[in-house]
Amino acid sequence: MAKMSSTEIAHKIGGRAAWLLGHEPAERANIFTEMKLLYQARSEAVHSGVLSAKSKVNLEAGDKLVTRTLTAILVRGRFPNWASLVMGGGG
Repeated sequence: MAKMSSTEIAHKIGGRAAWLLGHEPAERANIFTEMKLLYQARSEAVHSGVLSAKSKVNLEAGDKLVTRTLTAILVRGRFPNWASLVMGGGG
């Protein structure tokens, strides 16, 4: 299996969170963008040891988004079927 780039992972996580949490297209687009920015900031911090002062990520909002995502999975009692979920199914 080929190794995914950080950009690909951010895209996948953003899309999954958007479909899991969002109900309307605009809400999904916002979640997608926020999750991608959060993952990119995480990657930068992990690889450099610090979060850049130039980072545009809101850590408090990011914490809430991650909490919402994990709570949605816990409420389901299992991980969604991601392929079905991102195609608009119930997952």
